[in-house]
Amino acid sequence: MEGGISIISLLPSFFVLFAGVAVGWFFRRVIFRRLMTWALRTRWWGDELIIRSMQRFVIPFFGLIGLYAALQLSPFSPQAISVGQKVLIVLVISLATFSAASLLGNLVGLYGQKVKEAFPATTIC
Repeated sequence: MEGGISIISLLPSFFVLFAGVAVGWFFRRVIFRRLMTWALRTRWWGDELIIRSMQRFVIPFFGLIGLYAALQLSPFSPQAISVGQKVLIVLVISLATFSAASLLGNLVGLYGQKVKEAFPATTIC
């Protein structure tokens, strides 16, 4: 295959992508579990909501980091790498937006449970 991209030349990129997802899985299983046990010992249970809302997005964030690093190692043309980087920026911004929305939604729900008069009734009865 002259001038083309072979599967062998993509193996380091696949390995780096897999490593990024594995590090994300490790953070979710080990680091966030320890953070949760620490948060359960505190009196404020808002930290549990923060950890739970962040925990959901850890593997995708690390996967995108791995994808960025894999893109840098890939044998693609500089133009293709540039387009890939722009797509990754859009994905990171989208993921950060969803993560922040989830966190803020959980915190608003926490506030609504603490202060019953904070939100109007949503039922007719």
